[in-house]
Amino acid sequence: PEHINTAPRAFDFLSRFPLALQRVQATDLRNEVAYIDALKENSYGAFLKYLEKYPESSRAPEARTRYEKLLFEAKTKDKKLASYESFLLEYPTTPFRPEVEKQIFEIATSSGEALAFARFLKKYPQSSKVRKAQNILYHLLKEDNRIFSSTALSDSIWEVQRLERQFLVPFLKDDSFGFMSERGEEIIKPTAGQINDDYLCGNITDELLVFDNKIIARNGAVVYRGEIKEVEILGYGFVKVRTATCVNVIHYSGFIIGEECFQDAKLLKKNLLALQKNNRWSVWTLTGRKLLDYEWDDIQTIE
Repeated sequence: PEHINTAPRAFDFLSRFPLALQRVQATDLRNEVAYIDALKENSYGAFLKYLEKYPESSRAPEARTRYEKLLFEAKTKDKKLASYESFLLEYPTTPFRPEVEKQIFEIATSSGEALAFARFLKKYPQSSKVRKAQNILYHLLKEDNRIFSSTALSDSIWEVQRLERQFLVPFLKDDSFGFMSERGEEIIKPTAGQINDDYLCGNITDELLVFDNKIIARNGAVVYRGEIKEVEILGYGFVKVRTATCVNVIHYSGFIIGEECFQDAKLLKKNLLALQKNNRWSVWTLTGRKLLDYEWDDIQTIE
């Protein structure tokens, strides 16, 4: 058939007649054939060569996307912390930077120790996970009554700490309850139609305020919104919210552990979370990384 060996003809045509009127079609054909060859090899090296050789090709954007993905997968295939760290150092502009930063953060802090979070903050002060690391570190230190470093915590956390030194008092405005500080400063806007009877007496020192369909931090930030049947403080910044059908585990700063609905949850000392589903327990880090699957009848800590 006529189309057989069309590609070699295109290469030969371009070399012999660089000024011919048909050079555009021949160039497009050459680029397409080279791209198909790169697809067959399907390695980041093949697509890099293609980009270097044919940067103006209409296939270049697609080749760039495939190159970046294959490069990331090849360099981090062992899923180890050192691989992610070296990849970020060598390819700081990678489009996979958010995923690399997430992996570094979760692996580097998987021990759940305050020191691990402090080290992460010192090593990666520009990471997209800095705020989350600061929030977890704050509550690990706070519950153990340990000293806070001014360089480790953000201004927003220092503001929360300042507010925690004051007690809150409810006030009623336009048939809605809000909360003000002991100095009369409005802290939480009046949006609740009713509040817990325990709040009516004032002198509230709780870090979280629980309403019918939401949980609000002392700085007014909504930590959780949805059905609430029961709330249990797990400790070290985590709270268990039970609905009619499941359990959610929420950090005081607002992030939720996992994407699924749990049957039960508990804190293992202060370093790990045990989560139950279908009557089986699993183990998760404080950042929400699953370490052990749902395979255990029960999980306990000893010392």
